[in-house]
Amino acid sequence: ELYLPILRRIYRSFPFDVLISWGENGTIRLFQQEQNFTAINMELGCTREPFFDSVIMDPFGTNGAGLIPKIDIKDIKTIVNGDSLSAENAILCFTGRNILGYEQQFEPLDSDLYKQISTNQPKVFFPLQLFDDINLLHFSPYNSLVEVVSDVVPKLVEAGYLVIIKPHPSSNHRQGALFENLLAKNSLSNELNKNIIWCDLPNTKYNNIPLIQLCDFVVTVNSSVGFEALFYDKPTVVLGEAV
Repeated sequence: ELYLPILRRIYRSFPFDVLISWGENGTIRLFQQEQNFTAINMELGCTREPFFDSVIMDPFGTNGAGLIPKIDIKDIKTIVNGDSLSAENAILCFTGRNILGYEQQFEPLDSDLYKQISTNQPKVFFPLQLFDDINLLHFSPYNSLVEVVSDVVPKLVEAGYLVIIKPHPSSNHRQGALFENLLAKNSLSNELNKNIIWCDLPNTKYNNIPLIQLCDFVVTVNSSVGFEALFYDKPTVVLGEAV
């Protein structure tokens, strides 16, 4: 209601052919139905080291609304002519031959964390997303972090896994996110907590890559950590709509 009149006024003065915006924007999609123009959405690609900085541009939308989730794996195989990559070649290819992708696999973990993880128990790495991430709220069956952990963690523990949970690193800069993380943590029973490790100590660095390497597989709603895990040949379970 607020933005549609603004877009209409701009369009009367400047009838553009293409409108580019960041992320998902429902107002633009509504206005696109009124007028004949192309709307293109932008979103960050997987930009953490060892991967290069990238921006994805997609006329269908971002995240679960984008083009990739709409096509079949058979289509992707056709697009790449059936060529596949080993994890090693993929990392080299997408990092400009930077060896950081290899080095990070062997970075030491915090000593206390390593002691907790060093058991014969099978392990799952479960990175969380921000509580207000559109990937969680719009492109998954969950409405909160409490719903995510309450659904997923008991099933993994019951199956015999040690669950390593890592809150989103940006949570440290947002009080609301820290509160939502705490709600999710407190929603689990003490009985379950015996088989859970929370990577949430202040002033402690938790590198994704060693945690991915130490675990049997990765579970994510639709975080780009799942994408990273595939580069290290680690099985990845996705619970939401994800590129």
